[in-house]
Amino acid sequence: MPGPLGRGDNGILDLSKAYRLKPGTGWLIPPCVLHAPGSLVTYEPQWGSDVFGMYQSWSRAARYLARC
Repeated sequence: MPGPLGRGDNGILDLSKAYRLKPGTGWLIPPCVLHAPGSLVTYEPQWGSDVFGMYQSWSRAARYLARC
C-alpha cells in the first residue's frame, strides 16, 4: 500500500513506539532492541563487540537495485 508520498509502506511504524526528543536527554538501549536514530543530532556510543546486525527497510529497494 502506498504511503503518504506514494512510496511503499513496510508497516514498521505499526510495530514501533515513538518518543518525543528533547535536547540534552538520552536513553540507554539494551542489546537486541531494534531502534533508529531520531530527528535531532544523534550520538550513539557502543560497547566493543564481535557481533553486528543491521535491519534495513526494503520498501524502496527495487529503485536502487535497478541502478546496479
